[in-house]
Amino acid sequence: MRIVPTVSLATVSSTSCDTNFDGQITVTATTASGPGAGGNYNFVWTSDPDMGGAVYSATNSATNNTASPFSTVNTDKVGPQTAVFTNPYTVRVTNFVTGCFADASTQVVQKTIPMSISVSGICIAVVIAAKTGGKALNRITMIRISQT
Repeated sequence: MRIVPTVSLATVSSTSCDTNFDGQITVTATTASGPGAGGNYNFVWTSDPDMGGAVYSATNSATNNTASPFSTVNTDKVGPQTAVFTNPYTVRVTNFVTGCFADASTQVVQKTIPMSISVSGICIAVVIAAKTGGKALNRITMIRISQT
């Protein structure tokens, strides 16, 4: 009897406004019973939105004997699908002991960055929130307009 791994995927939205995508996918695999239960896995991405092109990327596990959970790395370009690039991210997870595998797919969404502009009398306050290098950057700029 073949016992295939059970695979679940969790995503973190991309917040970039260009193709420097900063999303993340975490793959969790388990084998319920029998040989390979509690074993390690091989994680291989078989599909991304541009089917292996240069816009998107997800790194495979470094070895065939990798512990679960497994996450994409910061240098990967994990971003949302577009009208041009419509394929999901698909990963094949293979149990290192048994060789049994399961495929799973997911999509990553685009998370917009909030921005507000308010006008109060003769001062204009501009508040910009952006994500840079994994850290939130908040900046408030006050511009005073003199009356003539």
